[in-house]
This record gives sequence, C-alpha cells and structure tokens, in this order.
Amino acid sequence: MTQPAAPPDAPHCDVAWPDIRARYEAGEERVDAIARSIGMARITLSMKALKEGWKMRGVKVVKAKVKTKSKPADSDKPPSTRETIQRLKEMLQQRVTQLEQELRDLGTEVNALSNERGIRSVNMLVRTSDHDHRCRGQCHRRRIGPVEVFQDGFDIGTTHLDLWRRVHGRHFRP
Repeated sequence: MTQPAAPPDAPHCDVAWPDIRARYEAGEERVDAIARSIGMARITLSMKALKEGWKMRGVKVVKAKVKTKSKPADSDKPPSTRETIQRLKEMLQQRVTQLEQELRDLGTEVNALSNERGIRSVNMLVRTSDHDHRCRGQCHRRRIGPVEVFQDGFDIGTTHLDLWRRVHGRHFRP
C-alpha cells in the first residue's frame, strides 16, 4: 500500500509542482504520503509550501463569532462547554433581575400594608380619645369627681387596656 520512498538525493526538478500543490492544498492526502510519492521528506515539502506561499494545512482559521441567542434547530452539533456556561450565566442573570424586581414590588406592598396598619391604629386611637374626652366632659358637667365606670358601661381603664392590646398585640398582659 505504501509507496517506496525515493532516495534522498533524487532530483526533484522533474516533479509536476502545480499538481503537488493542488494535492497539498486539497488536504485529502496526508503530507507524508505526498512527500513519499515524490521522494521528499515531509518537512522538506512543508518548508517548500511555506516558502512558496501555499495554503498551509493544519492552521486553523479563526472566524469572528457572531453572538446569537439560539442555535438553529437543524444543528446536530451539541453546544460547547463555553456556550453552555454563557447560556447558563444569561439565564441566571435574568432570574436574579426578576427576583430583584419581585423584592422591590413586595417591599412596596409591605410598606403599603404597614402604612395601612398604622393608619388604622391612629384612627382607633383618635376615636378612643374622642370617646374618652366626651366621657370626661360629661363627668365634669355633672360636677362629680372622676368616675371609672359610666352609666353606659364605659370603663376608662379597660378601654385604655383594650386600646393598648390592639396597638401592641393581643397577647400583651400588663
């Protein structure tokens, strides 16, 4: 199968160099097979190709990558590790952004709820204070001393304790 190598001192001037160049640049045959067929060493043929400007073999041409969002559906080639990592980073960044937005929205809702609770507490305090003021006014108009329990069953001490429990929680015991 292999062709015998020509002696190293064989003349190379009768070789059809355009044909050898075409075979070399086509890349279908191995360089050492081409070199043996014309009686040269592989390195000698490679040096001649370099010196005469032939298209070099084994040199990878780096293409500028165009960043795309997705691969075509007909691509059978699995994504490289670098592409997979890049895709995962993009997915993580999107998820982090989404979570940050949800936290901002949740913070707004929590502030609104706490503001609403505060408003309710203040309203309850104002109503209780008004009721207390009315009761004290009735007490002074009658010219009797401060009374703890009024005729309508209103007890100032219990009312203040109930208000305290509503504002600070039901489980409070003085």
